[in-house]
Amino acid sequence: MTVKGIDVDESISKGYKVYGNIEHKSPATIIVAASDSKDTSRADYVCDGTDDDETINQAISDLPASGGKVVLLEGTYNLGNTITINKSNVTLEGQGVGTVLNNPSSSIKTITISSDNVKVQNIKLSCNYGIYAANVNYITIDNCFFSAAVQAIESLNLSLIHISEPTRPLYISYA
Repeated sequence: MTVKGIDVDESISKGYKVYGNIEHKSPATIIVAASDSKDTSRADYVCDGTDDDETINQAISDLPASGGKVVLLEGTYNLGNTITINKSNVTLEGQGVGTVLNNPSSSIKTITISSDNVKVQNIKLSCNYGIYAANVNYITIDNCFFSAAVQAIESLNLSLIHISEPTRPLYISYA
């Protein structure tokens, strides 16, 4: 069977997993490159530098129901809207300060988490409003860097949040 120009049967025989009608290079891991990433050849998706949140959200959506990992390669991801993690057991992982989520909006949250067991790690957020999580459990924010944040992390009805290695004092709101 061929879907979007991909021979699904051949892909499966080579050991690739097929999620959301897209072939991925490793099981339950989707790699996304910014438009300025140094090596886009290993990426499943390549952003175009405008509204990169759409590409990242598509990668999250294409993970299997059991979750998985979306790896953001180094580069700047220019956002026009929120990255929404609405699936449990998902990791959004960058490459440290070399992975920048650039959100110039004065009102849009950069990342919204609405499912349990989510990890955000190794990402620099250049934004006014960073990570928002509500009515969820087991959230980990690890080695994230917040630049120009008015509010780095906001949470409502959240249990078991783990934040490690903040690079500067953070404004964290709990309700």
